[in-house]
Parts: sequence; C-alpha cells; structure tokens
Amino acid sequence: MSPKAIEGSVRPDTTPSRTEDAGAPREASGLPAFSPSRGDGRVNPPDNIKKYWPHACRSLHVDAQGQALQTSPVLRRTNQRRLVVIEFTGDDPNVFAERMLENGYIPENVPPPFRIENLHEAYLTYAASGEYITGKVPTESTRYNASKRNRQRRIFSMPNPVFMIDCVKYFIDRADQIDEHFSLSSDSCSKPVFIPSGSRALQIDSFNDFYLKRRRTFSTSRYIVKCDISRFYHSIYTHCIPWALHGKGKAKADRKVDSDSIFGNRLDFTIRQSQDGQTVGIPVGPDFSRLISEIVATRIDASFRSTAGADVPVLRLVDDIYLGADNLDEAYGLLGVMRDSIRELELDINEAKTVVIDASRDFESPWPVHIRQSIDRFKEYKQSLVPEFIHVLDEIISISIDKNDDGIIKYALRKLDNELVWVDYWEAIEPFLIRCCISFPHSWDYVAQIVSLRNAISGIDKSTWSRAINKSLAQNVRTGHDFEVTWSLWLARQLKIEIDDKIFEQIFEKCGSFSMLVALDVHKNSGMACKVPKQTILSRLGDKPCLGPFWLLAFEADRQFDLKIKTKNLQGHDFFKSLYDDDVSFYDSDFEFFDTDDLLTTGKTAIKKTTSYDDSEIDEIEDDF
Repeated sequence: MSPKAIEGSVRPDTTPSRTEDAGAPREASGLPAFSPSRGDGRVNPPDNIKKYWPHACRSLHVDAQGQALQTSPVLRRTNQRRLVVIEFTGDDPNVFAERMLENGYIPENVPPPFRIENLHEAYLTYAASGEYITGKVPTESTRYNASKRNRQRRIFSMPNPVFMIDCVKYFIDRADQIDEHFSLSSDSCSKPVFIPSGSRALQIDSFNDFYLKRRRTFSTSRYIVKCDISRFYHSIYTHCIPWALHGKGKAKADRKVDSDSIFGNRLDFTIRQSQDGQTVGIPVGPDFSRLISEIVATRIDASFRSTAGADVPVLRLVDDIYLGADNLDEAYGLLGVMRDSIRELELDINEAKTVVIDASRDFESPWPVHIRQSIDRFKEYKQSLVPEFIHVLDEIISISIDKNDDGIIKYALRKLDNELVWVDYWEAIEPFLIRCCISFPHSWDYVAQIVSLRNAISGIDKSTWSRAINKSLAQNVRTGHDFEVTWSLWLARQLKIEIDDKIFEQIFEKCGSFSMLVALDVHKNSGMACKVPKQTILSRLGDKPCLGPFWLLAFEADRQFDLKIKTKNLQGHDFFKSLYDDDVSFYDSDFEFFDTDDLLTTGKTAIKKTTSYDDSEIDEIEDDF
C-alpha cells in the first residue's frame, strides 16, 4: 500500500519534532494548531490535513490524569521533500495503543475466553509520566506450546505487560524513523499495516496476495531461488536490532540504552528484559514482533540489493525469500549474496528448505480445488448422499496422509463449515470430527468450535465426546501440548463434561498458564468433586509470580479463581498494582462463544478464525485459497 503524500512547505529540519511541549503554541513550529479534544480522548484534525488523517501517525501525549492529548502528526519527509504519512500506527496513536495492547497481544489460536480488557486504561496511567517502565529487574514470558502443520510445534510467548507498555511508547515515539527504515526495502510483502478493527491489530500480505505477486514478478525468470531464514524469530540476536537500524559500527560505538541517536538500543533492552535477559530470540505472538522482525529483514533486503543491484527480481514475505534468475550460474550466485546478507546479522539461511527450481515448476498443488469442489456438491443435497459424503471424508484423510500434511484436514473443516454442510450431514461428520481430534490434533480448534455450536443448536453424542476429550487430554497433558489441552478443556467446559481427576492434577504439574487457567474454569463450571491442587500451583509460581513465566496464571487465578495471592502478585514492579486498580483482565470466564439469540440465524458458521500470520513460516493452507 503506497503512502499518500501531503504536499506543501515543510520545516527546515529533517525530522518533525516530537519533543515539543504539548501545551506550546503550534503556530510557532510552522505546523497548524489543532482543534480541541472531542472529550473522548481523541482529537479533531486540522482542516488542511483532515483528508489525510485516516493514514497519519501522531505522537501520543497524556495529561497528568492520563487523558490522551494530541500533538503534531508524525510525518516523514522523503528525499523529494514531501511529507508522507506512516501506515503501521494508524490514524490515532491512542487507538493504536489500545489495539496493540488488547488485540495484538494474546497468541493466536487460543480459546475464546482469552481476551483482554482495560489494559489500555492501565497504560494511560503510566504514559502520563512519559518514561519507559522496563527496569533492571527482568521479567519472563508466559509460553503457549502450540501445534503446527506436519506434527511440528510452535512456541508462542505472551510477554509480561511491562514489555507491551514500553513497546507502545517506543513505536509511537520512533514511528517516523522506523518507517524511514522500512522504506529501504521495496521487496518486502510484510510491512505491517495497522487495522482499526478485526481480530489483530497489524496485517501483512496474505499468502494468496504473495502468490499473485510472485506470478507477476517472476514471470520472465527462467529459474527461481526459494529460501528462508532458519528459525527466524527464535534466532534473532537482540543486539542486531540496533545494527539493522543504524549499522553495526555505529551501534557498537554507542551502546547506551537511552541513546537518542542509536535509538535501537532501547528496543534491544526492552526485548532482553522481557525474556529474563536472554539476547537470542524475540517473542512469537505479539503483533509488535512483526514490526521487530521487519526491522531486521529490511536490513537484509537493503544489504542484498547493495550487492546484487536493482534489476534482480526479489520478493520476501517475513522470512520467505524468492529470487529470480536467467540461468543456474546466476541463481547460485544470487543465493550466495543472500546467504551473506543474512549472515551479516548473525542469522543463517535454512539450507534444508533452500532450492533452485525451473520457474515452470513454481505452481500450487491442485488438491485444495479438488476438496472444495467435492464439498460444494453436498450443500445442495439434504442428507440424500450420505454414502458418497462419507467417501469424500475418507478421501480427505487419505490425501492428508499421502501428503503428510494435517493442514489439509483444517482446510477441509473450514470448507465444511463455510458451506454449513455439517448441519445436514451431522451423523456422518461427528465420527470424522472425533477421528480428527484424536489422530490429527492440529485441527482441535476447528473441531471444538463446530461441536460447541452443534451442541447449542441440537445436541451431540456427549458420552462419546467425553471419552474423546479425556483421551486427548491423556495424550497431550504429559507432553505439555497447550494447544490440544486448552481446546480439549474448552470444549469440556462448553459441554459441561468432567475431567478425569488424575488428568486434572497432571495439568498443573506439566502444562503452561493457558492450560491451567482453562482447567480452573472447567473445575468451577462443571462441579468437579476433586480439589484444585493449590500447593502445586503455588510451588510453580514462586515468590514474585508476576515477574515469572506464570504471571498470567498468577494474576487471573487470584482475580477469578480464589487463589488469594494478590500480595505476592504486587511484588516486583509498581505497574502490577495498575493491573488491579484498572480492573485489567486477560481471561473472561463468563464469555459466551455464541450469541444465544442468533444461534439459528441462517448462515451461522462455527469457526471464528483468528489466525493470520504469526511466525516465520507460511501458515495454515486454508489461508492460501
């Protein structure tokens, strides 16, 4: 998306000031005065730039009471001396802050009760000081062990709220410089764009968009190089962030955290302190990590171009890189240049996934079209083709096994839900869904949502689902697989199914905060006779639980599930008191997945999809078609 430009005179300095007193006359700076606040924390834009306002990024200031005030638009001057607006922060820094804190924080694909309220209010209280709150005492992230296609795992991180508060301030304060850095790359398809509504706060190109761009960009290439960065998010050396922004030499010469010229040091410090001082890796999950990873990848793009030149066809989506070449010698030469560019920032190319192919072979598999067409046949027939439909379900499983890709199962479930085929063919689909959650657990989130809606409308085989849920828990609790455990537990909560007492206790011994919170919710709502193992929980939390890896469990177990550890939770950082004072919540045990008044609405689908792009790999195949 190309930024719109605001034509006209600009100030003689090279960067619009963001340090002016919020109460100083605006006319003195050469920029127009702003109109008064509307009373809701947002401000009306001046008339002469109002038409550009939906795309402008503005510095956020707050008064002593924590109410948002408005200062100048943060506009970056191009080499042509035009002012361009910045897209990754949106039209209002206060809205950006709220969306990033409450929609860009929790890992994707967690059950619906995980939702954030009032964290933005707690942020405003601290934003009034204008200071960063990350200090010498480090914090740790809550982990979420999630499934990934092809039986792989992905470890999401939910950093301490202190990290999120400081990231909001950092990316608002440094928006113009970071946007200027992003402008170094014309090859990226993953420059984040702020989205004012929806399940996430930031958006990049979908894989389908990327595929269409690839077809055009490499249409004249004889060969295509495909490569990616090995374990990109998990391998980023935090010190390389200031290297990427300022150059390695300058960054090493000035390592001060509060350096104004080497401002990347502050982000480096904030990340390190959020992961107990570790310098390797950035959190996978928060939308801020999209911005952080793009900072690093942009420098790789620029380094490659400085050697390879401007004429080479190149596209990159996060860490997936495609290069075009006219012959094999050129292809391998370009691959060498890219490998060197990646290594400059202490990263490595993923040699196992690196290939050079004939461009005529760069096409997508036809199976999604085949599955979609097979499912479409049945939406017009009400239960009249059950044997044929069962054959299609078996064929879906067969394709998934042959391709060794359980993402195919999720794609099929999504299509079955989109067409509401499960409504009329429930007797055939229910055994298929049970098989999916046991044999293809990567599909647990989709299965749970379909079964939950079906139960609310007309019932399910509850005894069989009770066995399936407890069997799935027995398989996954011992390995700490939070994705499968949380979704199994959530479905048990929805169906009011009790969990085996031994499995229930093991959850608190082997799983993470997300699993333990849903287990507490199930215990509360299903009337289980066994007691909550409080001593096991307390032993895992430690003396200052809100600093550690189980901060999410500590806060919500005290707030909602009668653990009574508020005094301990307040230890370690003053900000934790604001979480209580502003009634912040990360889990809503009263949340209703479906509006009961709309259960029978025509066209009501079950799957409320939240996955977009959460890691260094192209995600679920159902996003692609």
